[in-house]
Amino acid sequence: MDKLLLETLAPLALLAGAALFSSARRLEKNNVLSTWLTLLFLVLPVISRVVCQSFRCEAYDGGDDGEHRFLSVDSSLDCASGRYNFMIVFALIMMLV
Repeated sequence: MDKLLLETLAPLALLAGAALFSSARRLEKNNVLSTWLTLLFLVLPVISRVVCQSFRCEAYDGGDDGEHRFLSVDSSLDCASGRYNFMIVFALIMMLV
C-alpha cells in the first residue's frame, strides 16, 4: 500500500511543484509540461506494474477455517480487509489518471 501511494502520488506532486516553480519564475509552461511528460513516459512502466500488482491475490488453504487470500506481493495484507479494499479503489483511480 505504501509503495502504491508513493509511486503514484510522487509524479503528480512533482508536476504540481514544477508548475508552481515555472509560474513563479515565469517560465514557459509548455516546456515544463513537455519535460514532465517525457520523464513520466520513462517511469510509466514501473508505475503501471505497481498498480497492477494491487489486484493479484493468492489463495491459501486455512484448513477448517476455509480459504484465506493474501496479496501476492505482500503476504501480510489480507485481501478481505478494509485496507485492501481502500487500496483497490485507489489503484482503480490511479489507472484512470
